[in-house]
Amino acid sequence: MGTDELEILKLTDELFERFSGSFTRDENKNFGAWQRPAVRAYIERIEPIMLRLPLTITEAAVQEWLGRLSELEIERRFSEARVMENWLDVAFGRDREDRQRPFDVRVHRRLGELYASGGQAADAARQLELARQLAPRDIFLLRRLGKAYLDLNETDRVGEILEDIEKLDSKAFEDNSENAALKARWCEQRGDLNGARDVLRAAYSRLPTSYYIGDRLGQVLVQLGALSQAREVYGQVRRTLLELREQNVWTSATELSAALILEDDRGVGNALETLRKLRPSVEELGSIERGFKPLLKVLRRDDAILQKLRDIENRGASAAAVQVAAEIVSAVAS
Repeated sequence: MGTDELEILKLTDELFERFSGSFTRDENKNFGAWQRPAVRAYIERIEPIMLRLPLTITEAAVQEWLGRLSELEIERRFSEARVMENWLDVAFGRDREDRQRPFDVRVHRRLGELYASGGQAADAARQLELARQLAPRDIFLLRRLGKAYLDLNETDRVGEILEDIEKLDSKAFEDNSENAALKARWCEQRGDLNGARDVLRAAYSRLPTSYYIGDRLGQVLVQLGALSQAREVYGQVRRTLLELREQNVWTSATELSAALILEDDRGVGNALETLRKLRPSVEELGSIERGFKPLLKVLRRDDAILQKLRDIENRGASAAAVQVAAEIVSAVAS
C-alpha cells in the first residue's frame, strides 16, 4: 500500500464501516468530507519518511544485490567491492556497529569472493566469517575462509578451520582436490613439506585423474629433492592431460611444469606459446609464476623461462591498456 492514495482511501473506508457504530451522528455525517483531505495530508507527511526507510530483507531485494555483485565479478571490477558493500549497508539500513551481523549467506559469500579476487584477504575473511555464522556446516565456505586466512598468514586460524572440516567429513582432504590443496598449502606455510607431500599423495591416490593435485604433488616432491618421484608423477599427469584433451590456462600451466621437470625443452616452448595464445589474466599468470619459481630454483635453471611468462603478462597488460584507450577515444568521439 505505502503511499498509494486509492489504497489508503479503501483502507479507511473499511475501517470506518467496521467502527462506524462508535462515531457520533455528526462524525458519521462529516466523514466523507474529511476523508480525502486527511488521507492527502497523511501522504504528504509519510512520503519523505518512506523514501528513507531501509529495504526489507526479502528474496527480491537480495536477488537484486546479488545481480549487482555478479556484474562486478563478470567485469572484474574487484576494486569496487568496498563501495558496493557500503551502499548495500545504506540500502538495508545497517549502521557501522551492525556490520558484523549477518543477513544473507549468498551476499556475504559473493562479497567475500570479490574481495579475495581483488587481493583484499582481510575483507574476504570478514565477509566469509559472516557467511559462516549462517552456514557453519558448509565445507565449501569453510574452505574459502581457510584460504583467506592463509593469504593473511594466520596459520593457527587455518588449522582450526581444517579441524572443523575434518570433523564434518573425515575424508574431505582425500576426496576433494581443493580441500587437499588447502591443507597442503597450510603445511607448506608452516614449513612442513613432508606433511604437504603426505596430504597430496593421499588425495592423488584417490583422485588419479586430477592433474591439479598431480601438479601440486610434483612441485612439493621437487622441493623435497625427490626428482625421480616427481618425474613419475608428472609422467602420469601428462598422460592424464592427453586423455582429457582439454586446453585452457591451467592445463597449459600444468603442461609447462611437467615439461620442465621431464627436461622436455620443446614441450616447455609449446606450453609457453599456448599460454601466450590463451592470454591469461594478470591474476592467473601471478598464480602460475608462484608455482613455477620454486621449480626453477631447485632445478637451478636460469630465469629465461620466467621472463617469458612475464612477457606474456606485459603483453596482456599492454593489450588491455590499448583497449581501454580505444574505448575512451570512442566515447569522447560520440
